[in-house]
Amino acid sequence: MLLLTLALVCAGLFLLTCAVFSLDGRAFLQLLYELSSAVLPWLAVTALLRRWQRAKGIRRMEGTRWLWMALYILYIAGIWTVTGAGTLAEALQNGICWDCSEVNLAPFSQGIDPVGYALNVLLFVPLGFLTPLLWDSRDRFYFALLGGLGCSLLVEVSQLVNFRASDVDDLVMNTLGAVAGWGLFRLFARLTGWKRERELVWPMGPEGTVALLFAGHFLLYLETGTII
Repeated sequence: MLLLTLALVCAGLFLLTCAVFSLDGRAFLQLLYELSSAVLPWLAVTALLRRWQRAKGIRRMEGTRWLWMALYILYIAGIWTVTGAGTLAEALQNGICWDCSEVNLAPFSQGIDPVGYALNVLLFVPLGFLTPLLWDSRDRFYFALLGGLGCSLLVEVSQLVNFRASDVDDLVMNTLGAVAGWGLFRLFARLTGWKRERELVWPMGPEGTVALLFAGHFLLYLETGTII
């Protein structure tokens, strides 16, 4: 029942996003397909793990954290869409691109793009904010740093298979955004007197959650939209 609630909340947030951006029918279906390819495998695995937890008598998620978890899942799945993360279908079609023109490993060597840098920072601010909100044990600077770095690295490496530029500048800015998000969470907690619940025993941590959502998108999504 709780997983069904989470799925319904995810669907509601998704429909709200579509309404805000006024997507047409084809774009709506394409976005639904792409997000579902990431979210549905996560829901299936989480349902199995929750059954095991119930058998062990481990407490389930309580309070408003279900809403925050739905937002977190939809946000992470949305990162793969916004950044154009590569997929297995693209890897099989294109192979891995090692063209030096598509990969930049020298920080800030191709000029400064203030708008692009700002967008890369803002994209990862929610990651740094929501992770410690949902997982109390991840409320540390180094978790925000490594989480932002790891999530961005997944995107940049996957882009080697779809001819999108893999840029170390994006890696740096995304990581900075995650750290800034963690800083905002600490400020929020201080100003609001945020009262922590007991440590949540969720079926998987943020690392496993991000990895599973990425795996679903990488393995199941076809950018050509063959289902439409």
